[in-house]
Amino acid sequence: MSERPLLIVQMDMAAEKEDEFNEWYNNKHIPEILAVKGFVSGKRYKTLKGSPKYLAVYEFENAEVIKDAMKDEEFAKAGKDFQDNYQPHASNMAVYTYIPVEK
Repeated sequence: MSERPLLIVQMDMAAEKEDEFNEWYNNKHIPEILAVKGFVSGKRYKTLKGSPKYLAVYEFENAEVIKDAMKDEEFAKAGKDFQDNYQPHASNMAVYTYIPVEK
């Protein structure tokens, strides 16, 4: 398991927007986020049962880059695209940032 800090995003998406949302998220949003300095990986998951259905896990290089990465203009631009096109159709959304527990 990685020792890197994580950004966790989870949500449900309205059924009528799911296909478009998944296409956008996989092919546009994740590459945009990974282009932001400080992010090193991103992966999406969906639940087998329950809600929220979708989970995205992004890794940061280290804890020191989190604030700068989250304030980056490209990060804001990627977020605005979501807000304008998909947030009205999202529910049960939560965003968390985690750092590793010291040993």
